[in-house]
Amino acid sequence: MCSSWLCVLSEFHNSSANKAGSQTQMIKTITLFGTWENVNCSEFHFPKNSMFADTRFTHDTDQR
Repeated sequence: MCSSWLCVLSEFHNSSANKAGSQTQMIKTITLFGTWENVNCSEFHFPKNSMFADTRFTHDTDQR
């Protein structure tokens, strides 16, 4: 599991989800309060008590 906030920000910045538009900056901030699952930080999970608890962000590492 990758829980480093540096990893969270760098992985999200490089992900295909970064093309989402105006939500990007907000999402980058929120990621500091959640955790990445999997060693390669491929999926982000918001805290269960977050209003975004059911939201998931993933990216395809092959598209980098």
